[in-house]
Amino acid sequence: MSANTPFERPVVLKRQLGVWACIAMTISPIIGSGIFISPKGILVNVSGSVGWSLVIWILCGVIAIAGALSLAELSTMMKKSGGMFTYMLMAYSKLLAFLLIFGVLVLIGPPATALVSLTMATYLLSPFVSTTCVEIPGLAIILVAIGVNTLIVVLNIYSVKWSYRLEIVLTSVKLLGLTMIILIGIVRLCQGHTSNFKDAFSGTPQAGNVALAFYAGMFAYGGWHLMPSVIEEIENPGRNIPIAICSSLTVVTAVYVLTNVAYFTALSSEQLLASPAVASDFARITIGDWAWIAQILVALSCLSSRITATFATARTTFVSAREGLTPEILAMISIRRLTPVPAIIALHVLTMVMMPFTDIYALLTYLSFSHSLFTIVGIGIVPYWRWKYPNLERPYKVPIIFPILFIAYTLLVACLSLYKAPRDCGIGIGMMIVGVVVYFIFVYWKNKPAWFNNALTHTTKFLQKLFMVVHQEKLTY
Repeated sequence: MSANTPFERPVVLKRQLGVWACIAMTISPIIGSGIFISPKGILVNVSGSVGWSLVIWILCGVIAIAGALSLAELSTMMKKSGGMFTYMLMAYSKLLAFLLIFGVLVLIGPPATALVSLTMATYLLSPFVSTTCVEIPGLAIILVAIGVNTLIVVLNIYSVKWSYRLEIVLTSVKLLGLTMIILIGIVRLCQGHTSNFKDAFSGTPQAGNVALAFYAGMFAYGGWHLMPSVIEEIENPGRNIPIAICSSLTVVTAVYVLTNVAYFTALSSEQLLASPAVASDFARITIGDWAWIAQILVALSCLSSRITATFATARTTFVSAREGLTPEILAMISIRRLTPVPAIIALHVLTMVMMPFTDIYALLTYLSFSHSLFTIVGIGIVPYWRWKYPNLERPYKVPIIFPILFIAYTLLVACLSLYKAPRDCGIGIGMMIVGVVVYFIFVYWKNKPAWFNNALTHTTKFLQKLFMVVHQEKLTY
C-alpha cells in the first residue's frame, strides 16, 4: 500500500551509524549482566582453577572474534540487513530462514529479552529496598521491567539518532564501571592480595567439563552477531564493520579477563562459586557502603544491551517481512520517524507476554541445541560460498581458519549438549518442528480461503493507518 509523505525525502531506513555507533552496538549486547552477576559458570567447570578459568575467558574471546568476523564477510558481501536470517535465505532456503526467524520472534527472543529485563528491574530496585525486606516483590519487578521496556520501545520508535547516542553513553558508563573494578583489583594486587592466585593451575579439568566451561564463556560473549543485522543503516560498512568488531571484541576480552582477575583479589574460588552476584559481593568487600554502585551498574548494563537488542532484532523482523516470510505490516516504516514501528511494537508485545513466566531458563535451555545448529549452518556459508562462488566481490575477506575454528567449537558444544541432555535437545527440536508446520500453513500455502486473505488485508490497512507507516520507497542495499 502506498501513501504520500509529508516530507521531501523517501521513506527508508537512513544510513547514519558511524564507526562509534557500530562499536557501541557490538560491545553493548555482549557486556550485559553476566560478567557482573555470575562468571562462575566457567570456574565451576574447571574444578575451581583460577588459571584455567582465565585461559577459557581468553579463548572464548578469540572464538567470538572468529564468529563475528565471519559474519562481517557475509554482511559486507550480501549488503542486506537481517543478519543470519538474510544469509540463510540467500544461501539455503526460505524454510530454513523462516525457522530462524520463528525462533528469534517466538521461541528464543522474547524469553531472553524478558530474562534480561527482569534482571535489570531487580538490580534497579535493589538499592531502594529496605534491608528489612526479605526480597523485592515479584509484581514490582515485573512492573518496572515492563515500564523500562516501554521507554526503550518509545526511544527506538522516536529516533535512530537518539537511540545510538544513548547507546554510546551507556556503553561508556558500563566500561567506566568495569574499569573501576579493574583499577580496584590492580590496587589490591599492589597491596599484596595475591593469595587466591597461588597454584593457579592446580588440578586437571575433565575434557567434558572444559567444553561446558567454553559454553558458559560463549554465553557471556553472546550478542556479537547483532551489529551486522543493521548493515543497511551503517555508513561505509565494508570499513566500519570489521573495525568495530576487531576493536570491540578485543576490548571486551581484555575487560572480561581483567575483571575476573580483580574479582579474585577479593574472592577465593570457593567464595566466587557461592556468590549469586559476584560484582555486588566484590563491591561490598572492597568499597563497603558504596556497594550499591555495582547494583546500579548491572541495571544500566542490562538497559544498554536491551536498547541494542531491540534496535537490531526489529531490523531482522522488518527484513523477514520484506522478504514475505512474516506479516506484511512488519515491513513498513513510519513516514515521520523513518523507523520500523510495527516490528518494534510486535517485539515489545511478545516480550510482555513472557514477563509473568518464571521458568524462562528452562525454555532457553531447550532451545540452545537448535540455536547451535543454526549457528553452524550460518557460519558454514563462508567456506561454502568461497567454494561455490569464488569470484564474488568480498569487501572484507576473513581468514578461512576463523569460520572453521568457530564451526569446530560450536559443533563440539552441540554434540556435548546432545550427549549430556538428549531430552532437552529433543524438546528444542520439537519446538522447531512446530515452526515447520507454521511455515507450511502461513507461508508455503498460497491458496488460502478468501475470508482469511480479506481479514489479513483489512487488518494490515487498519494498522498501517494507525501507525502511519508505508513500505520503504527505494532499495537501501
